[in-house]
Amino acid sequence: MALATYIAPAEAPDVSAAERIKTTGENSMPVISWEGGKLSSEQKKELVKRLTEVAVEVTKVPAQFHIVLIREQEDGNLGVAGETVEDLKARMAAK
Repeated sequence: MALATYIAPAEAPDVSAAERIKTTGENSMPVISWEGGKLSSEQKKELVKRLTEVAVEVTKVPAQFHIVLIREQEDGNLGVAGETVEDLKARMAAK
């Protein structure tokens, strides 16, 4: 289970975010936040790479301005449909 959010900078229709940062010093770096279960180091690298690529494609803001935050949670700290992921996994393994 994962939740990804994008916090977009205030966009001016005729000025790109990169140009606005360069000319005004405005701090409008986009932040992508992913929260979910534990990931391997390789999974984290791939997630950062691909989330950044998609955000650049969609927003046209250069990659160097994007920040990706990964927040890993223990299965006991995540809940789905009224039960923890830890309990859900145990129940499914028992079947």
